[in-house]
Amino acid sequence: MTALEELDFVPWETVYLDNTEVMIITAMMSRLPVLRMFGLWNIGMEAAGFRAFMEAAKEHPTLTEIR
Repeated sequence: MTALEELDFVPWETVYLDNTEVMIITAMMSRLPVLRMFGLWNIGMEAAGFRAFMEAAKEHPTLTEIR
């Protein structure tokens, strides 16, 4: 998994994540050191979760694209 460069979450229907679920995703991001692209298609989240996700994305060393 550490060599994963692109990750897409694509549910069939719109999914809303609570803050706990978003925190799990942000923790996972730190374990993907070469991740360049993260796709969150049809994903909704609360404002606090969105801020946490964006902060984790900003701090990630190689992440350059969020879809």
